[in-house]
Amino acid sequence: QLDNATTVFIDLRGTDELAATGKIPGAVHVPRGILEWAAEVDGDYHNPALHPDKEIVLYCAVGGRSALAAETLKDLGYTNVSHIGAGFMGWKDAGLPVETVDAAADVSGAEIIQQALSLDGTPSKVLNLYKDWATRYDADVAEEQYTAPQLITSLLVCMDAHANVTIDPRNKDLKIMDAGCGTGLVGKLLHQFGYTNIHGLDFSPEMVSEAEKLDVYQTLTPNIDLNQPLAMEWHNQYDVTFCCGVFTSGHVFPPALSQLIAMTKPGGVILVSTRILYYDAEPYQAEMDKLIAEGKITLLKSVLDAPYTTDGNSHYWVYGVL
Repeated sequence: QLDNATTVFIDLRGTDELAATGKIPGAVHVPRGILEWAAEVDGDYHNPALHPDKEIVLYCAVGGRSALAAETLKDLGYTNVSHIGAGFMGWKDAGLPVETVDAAADVSGAEIIQQALSLDGTPSKVLNLYKDWATRYDADVAEEQYTAPQLITSLLVCMDAHANVTIDPRNKDLKIMDAGCGTGLVGKLLHQFGYTNIHGLDFSPEMVSEAEKLDVYQTLTPNIDLNQPLAMEWHNQYDVTFCCGVFTSGHVFPPALSQLIAMTKPGGVILVSTRILYYDAEPYQAEMDKLIAEGKITLLKSVLDAPYTTDGNSHYWVYGVL
């Protein structure tokens, strides 16, 4: 049925699996982690390949994931759903046609962003995705109208005076940390605003390599996992800490907020974005409330349900460190 226009094969495997083994010709890649979002016809993340009017054939590597996913789609109102019981490996072993996949070239910007959202926090998976994505990251997120860096940097530039904050946002010599700097989109804007003492860290060495090309950071450090406790040398170092686009599904979890507090000087400021999808799914609010109750931070400002990308908005938070 490969030439049947009403039949859609859905590959549920990860990008690394597709790159290693190929896929069924014409199959649409929808990672299992985002299937529910992609299947919701009226949702922000709907993939047009998925529709209740079509015949949907799911497959994974050996059939386990696809069997469960088929039941999930049925629960969502899809009635013409099946799966390949032996999975892609059974398909391949039977000598059926296979299409080679170039993981970097074959994936659109929107698709790779969906892949990023489907991560489960496994460090190796995060590193592998950004290793392949780094050189095209800026173009892909621009295509999706990623406005978070502009909004979050403006929150510092336009910040009012607060009793618990000792920094002056007009001071262009503030020591600023861009935590999860990626390719340097926030650092680039801070530099344009006239700030000169900008530092960055990120988990992905390839993303840091892209940020180095901008020549706007005093220091850049790769291989820093914000889900792990920071070494003491990072503590109480920065007047301002940004964390933009980092608290998102499968990347950094709410307890990492404590790492941002640790690296920021008392009287300093932390600015964070949280995708709404992430905020609704993770206990971020509970973590924030706990840290406020413990007297570690105070909430100076929140900007809720504000622009982020074309596929969803974000909340933005400004904290004072006590």
